[in-house]
Order: sequence, then structure tokens, then C-alpha cells
Amino acid sequence: MAISLVDLKEFCNLFAGNKTAYGIHTYKKTKLEEGKKEEGRNVTKTETLTDQQYRDHLEGRKGLGIIPINGSNVCSFAVLDVDIYEKKTFMRYLSFIYDCHLPVVPFRSKSGGLHIYLFLKTGVAVNVIKNSMENIATLIGLPTETEIFPKQTSLIEGQVGNWINLPYYNAEQSETYLYNRKGGRTSFGEALQYIKSKLQTEQTLTQYLENLPLADGPPCLQHIYMLRETDFRNEYLFSLACFYKTKFGEDFESRILEANSHLKDPIEELELKRTIIATHNKKDYTYRCSQEPIASICNKRLCRIKQYGIGGSEISELDFGELTQFNSDPPYYEWIVNETVLRFYNEVEIMQQQRFRALCLRSLHIFPMRLQEKNWTRIINNALKNINITNISAEEDISPGAQFKENLIEFLVKRASAQNKQQVLLDRVYFDEESNSYIFKPNNLLTFLIQQKQFRYYGLTEIQVKLRELGGKPKRFFINKQSGAVRVWMLPFEGLKKFIDEERLEETTVSFEEEYDNEPF
Repeated sequence: MAISLVDLKEFCNLFAGNKTAYGIHTYKKTKLEEGKKEEGRNVTKTETLTDQQYRDHLEGRKGLGIIPINGSNVCSFAVLDVDIYEKKTFMRYLSFIYDCHLPVVPFRSKSGGLHIYLFLKTGVAVNVIKNSMENIATLIGLPTETEIFPKQTSLIEGQVGNWINLPYYNAEQSETYLYNRKGGRTSFGEALQYIKSKLQTEQTLTQYLENLPLADGPPCLQHIYMLRETDFRNEYLFSLACFYKTKFGEDFESRILEANSHLKDPIEELELKRTIIATHNKKDYTYRCSQEPIASICNKRLCRIKQYGIGGSEISELDFGELTQFNSDPPYYEWIVNETVLRFYNEVEIMQQQRFRALCLRSLHIFPMRLQEKNWTRIINNALKNINITNISAEEDISPGAQFKENLIEFLVKRASAQNKQQVLLDRVYFDEESNSYIFKPNNLLTFLIQQKQFRYYGLTEIQVKLRELGGKPKRFFINKQSGAVRVWMLPFEGLKKFIDEERLEETTVSFEEEYDNEPF
């Protein structure tokens, strides 16, 4: 049957491509078995494409293949070539396309598979369209190996490009028709009208993709959210909670409850709170990319360019487990990350991502992306909510603070003590029973620590701070009329008693019974 000039012109405009070359497919007349590719003969023609080749195609004389990319590296249509011939599978894709009102048009391929077309009102740069088609393919849930036409983003001199067979060969009796919602045939005239209703501009296509739910998150989660069903509800909601927690912080709970209710078969709300929500309130996790339902439709390249995609500046690719503070002096920390212990020797090492990333490189063989500071702060604060505090016994503690206290106790009570106040001037420590305090010259302590004990972990200011933390304070101590008052430190026994072996103290200290003759401190 002859095709009208009007229909021919519309078809030519909708399927416009490279004018300098095209493909010819000669169809076999034998009936295809389900799941078998059509094995006709393909030939590439490097000659000018005219309306006659389109007419020959529509009237069933020669099948036509068009190269979508032209010499200016723009295209007017793009195609997802889905090599799946099992009807149940591509019916799921068809339902998604129609139910979600995607701006694409599904056709039956010559081998009984699925070609998903995107039509444009005017030519758009190929690299832009290929990115959009990759996004749409993941959104539909297509396999990651799905071919995208045009295959090239640019043509070099002498290059022809790949062509794809057009639908509606032998239009009135075509087997390459537009699938309707139920997977049935759409007439040629109706197909032309439907395609025109789906024409996009670069702006409308961009706006459509940006306004979809979870547009800034992993495309795999976006697909399941829009599909509204999965055989792996808990795993899906677990990963979705990662997205919501990073984007909305503490408000993630209401978001995940809403997303659960959006499913056709939601989890009981109490169960959801008890499991997934409770788990995410305790720790920070990342997406479960290697598990279903994500693994089979995971597109890491596309995911990484999303604001909240895996391993970007917003969300980590690591699981953050329990944070433990060990109360040595100063304390150190152990953080379980990806089930591996990372050790931090001070708070600054945790706060600064450089040290954390270096430890990941060493222990996890992962060099994570640097997160935005607000997200790193959120992760730390969440770990601090459930921090485990572990005390270190005196026998185990060999930290600088523990060594300082051990040396200080030796200086105060394990050496020969002053028999009277005057012996404070002779590098001895005097125990004043009235104030229950140790009295000593600061220079004597410094000489003992630095020269005798080679203790160099603290500077002079830090030593002073440590003495004050134990209740110590500087004083002017009156020795006698001849020596007058000298500068000393007074350290109360109360601040030291938990560090001192009291039995040994009784053996080494001297009891002072003489009167002070009312001499002032």
C-alpha cells in the first residue's frame, strides 16, 4: 500500500539522521522463532540519503537503517537497543514506561525485542543525549550492557557511524510496530501521532529528569521508588535510608516511612522502625551496591555524578561502625569502618579527613573521596551519640599522662622525704600534715623529670597544667627568718591518693611532729 506524501514527510522528519550514509536490511521471509534474531542481510551505503529510501522502507521493498549522528555531532533521535526477547521481561519495561509517563517511545524490533526511542524537536548535541539515555536506561531498570544509539559521540573524518533499523518496515502489515500499553500493535498513523506527542527539547528533557523523585540520588533507587515494588524490600529501604539520612539528616525517619508507604506492598511500620530506622540511628552506612535489588541495575559511572551518588562529596562509600574511646591520658580512639578497626591517637586525627583517608588507604585499600565538611561532621556526631567509653587499667596504661603521674608519684613519695621545712631547699619534698599537701620547688621536679627520667612528652606549660588538674597551685612558702619565703608548689594528697599505693606511702613518708612556731606559708 502506498504511503501518503504527508505521512512520508512526517516519518522522514521524525527519523532524520546522517544524510551521507545509511543502512539497508534485506528481510528474510521465514517466520521467526521466539528469542531468535532476524538474520537478514545488512549493507552500508555511503551515498546520499533521500526520501525514496524512507518510502521503500515503509512500503516493504528495502529495510532502512539510519545513522542518528550527523556530521555536526548532533542527533534528532536516540535509541536504547534492548536485546531481550522474553515477553514477560519486556512487558515489565513497557508497563514502567507507560505508568511513569516516560518521554520515550517503545517499538518492537525486527527480531521481536525492544527498541526504546527518544525523539527531539530539534537537533541536540550527541554527548548530552547519550547521558540522558543512560539515565533513562537505568531508570527503566535495563541491563547495564544495553546499547545506546548513536554509539559515537563524534565522527572523525571518513567515519560513517553505526546505523539502526527503523520501525514500520512494510508499514500496514509491519512487525516492527509501536508497542501499546498491553504490548499490542499500534497502527502506523496512530504511531506518528503518538511520537509527535512525545517530542522533547533539550530543556524539557533536562527538566523532566531533574524533577523526578530521587533525581539527585542513585538511579537504581530511583527506579525502584518509581516502580513501587521489589522482591528485596528491606535491602532497598536500607539503602534508601542512607540517601535520606545524608540529604535530610535527622528527618530521614519520616522520609523512609513515607517511601515505605509508597510501595505497593509496604513493610509494617513498627517493623521498619525496629529494624532499618533503629539501625541507621546507631551508625552510618553506605549503599549496598553489591547486593540485590541494586546489583543487577547498578550504574556506578552514572551514580558517581549524582549529588548523593556513591563515593561523591556528599555520601561516603564506607560503613561507619562503633567508635570507642580508650581513657588513657590522653585518650585514643578506635573506629570500626567496613568491619575493620582504624586507630586514632587524638581528636584532631578524627576531625581531619586527611588522616582518616590515609588509614583507609593503609587498612582498607580504599582511598575514599573527601566528603563535604557538613557531612563529615554529621558522621562524627552520629558516631559520638553511641560512643563506647573503655577505661584503661593502670597496669595497661603507658600513655604520656600515665608516665607523668608515675614519675610524679616517684618524685613525691618514693624518694627520701624532707625531714623538715628547710630541706625543701635541698631537692626534697616536704609533706605538710596540716594542709595534707606535698610541697616542693618546681625546678627540682623539672630536673627529676627531664634529666633523671628523660621525660620529654610534655613541655613546661603542659606540666604546669597537669599539676593544676591534680589540685596543685604555686605558693610562697616561708622556710625561716634566714631563708625567708621561697617559691614552691603545693600539691594536695587528695588529688593524688587514687594513684598512690597507700601501704607503700606509709612505709616511705616521715611523720612531722615539731611545731611550726607560727611561721606563715
